[in-house]
Amino acid sequence: MIPSRRVAVVLAILACRFLTLAQATEFKSRDEIVVELEGDPERGAAGASDLEVQFESNSATLTPDAVRQLEELAAALAAASLSSSAFRIEGHTDSDGSAPYNQVLSERRAESVKRFLVTRGIAVRRLTARGFGESQPVASEDSAEGKARNRRVAVINLGSQPVAEDQPPIGNVVRRDPTKTRAVPMSPEVRPENTAAPPPAAVATPVTAPNVAFAVEYERNGETLQLQPETVLRPVDNYAVSFIPRARSYVYVVQFDADGSPRMVFPNSAHSGAANPVQAGQKYRVPGGGRWLQLSAKSNQEEIVVLSSGSEIAYPRDVADLVRQGERAPGAPAQLGDIKVPEDLVSHRVPIKKGP
Repeated sequence: MIPSRRVAVVLAILACRFLTLAQATEFKSRDEIVVELEGDPERGAAGASDLEVQFESNSATLTPDAVRQLEELAAALAAASLSSSAFRIEGHTDSDGSAPYNQVLSERRAESVKRFLVTRGIAVRRLTARGFGESQPVASEDSAEGKARNRRVAVINLGSQPVAEDQPPIGNVVRRDPTKTRAVPMSPEVRPENTAAPPPAAVATPVTAPNVAFAVEYERNGETLQLQPETVLRPVDNYAVSFIPRARSYVYVVQFDADGSPRMVFPNSAHSGAANPVQAGQKYRVPGGGRWLQLSAKSNQEEIVVLSSGSEIAYPRDVADLVRQGERAPGAPAQLGDIKVPEDLVSHRVPIKKGP
């Protein structure tokens, strides 16, 4: 084969691969999404749209292409024909990696899409997010094209109905084996190698807010210590949140992972049998049963946000996210966008610093 023909063949192969990639990454316009989400009311067919939303590898961080696609989705959800509908944002993955890991990743990605839509003016009461991991493939996993189709975000039209606050279980919980000092993971997960530990922190007085006293505890070398502002946790450390209400109240504990994705820690039946309203003077520990929350492998800072009020808080994860971003300050109006906030709301942020 002469060099010129060899170059031509190589270019043809690259062109085919580019065409395949272009076909696999289907961009949908606002109008196309509207038509899909409207469904067929005469036949009782619910509206749904599958979108190829791209994320950073093993992350819930949106890529520029994802932002471009989600701008079209936000415009579609604002259409007059869909303005009274609620929607479920579903995260789906392919089968690469373990099932528990994919479940957590899909939940984080669905939450990431939901948060983006809220920033574009879509009312939070119209949205809920849920992850399905690898459990609902739409194509064969035997090819790269099939895997690409299975890595998707689905938007489901729920019609004119209220959206309940989802409380998916956290995937990174560990259970303490009473016969050993180490933590035993509830689900298979690769843990980083142990590194040199910083000096143990001294036990201090728990943080006190008007409605609740709380503390973040962590386990190191079989000891239980309280988190200090200067404490740096290692990937092998585990932690828990304990609180004592000063009065009968509603308490919400929200965990934000390294990517900023929120997860409800309390109330959550996967971690504690207790529920709101909580009783004055009683100590609550989350998770219960001698278990601990486990840090993610990423070195970025995580955060705990505690909310308390004398009345129930609607959409606590979204309120906690606004608190974390500094959009809720003392004396602020009792309204955050379309979310009503109790006037007696007390919030506190606890950063969790992580080392390598």
